[in-house]
Amino acid sequence: MKTIVNTPQEAASLVAGLPAGETQSKAAEAVIGQWMEEDPQAAATWAGGFGGDTRQQLLDSVVQQWAQNDPGGAGQWLAKLPDDPAKQSAVHNYINSLAWQNPDLAAAWTETLTDPDQRNSDIENVARN
Repeated sequence: MKTIVNTPQEAASLVAGLPAGETQSKAAEAVIGQWMEEDPQAAATWAGGFGGDTRQQLLDSVVQQWAQNDPGGAGQWLAKLPDDPAKQSAVHNYINSLAWQNPDLAAAWTETLTDPDQRNSDIENVARN
């Protein structure tokens, strides 16, 4: 019997019930892409509930999409995340997403990067744009 899914929330519920691993991660990526178009805040909250590599991949996807459409909203969400490697990766992606269209905002976020090499690299990227 095939399950019919009509909304991103229904798909998210199915994906969350999958065993952790590559299959769940790929399915979650597909769901997050659709969901971000409808309700970025809900999609971002859902993405933050995962652990490990899946969480980092989803947070990166969320921030890249959200920053293009609503940089302020993406930044507010990002500021509330716990400071861990997944957040640092998402901040890096946020900076890169903003560097060409909103360099002042991107530059301000470089100060939150804890890795000095990454921070310097992102500052250079913003300056080039």
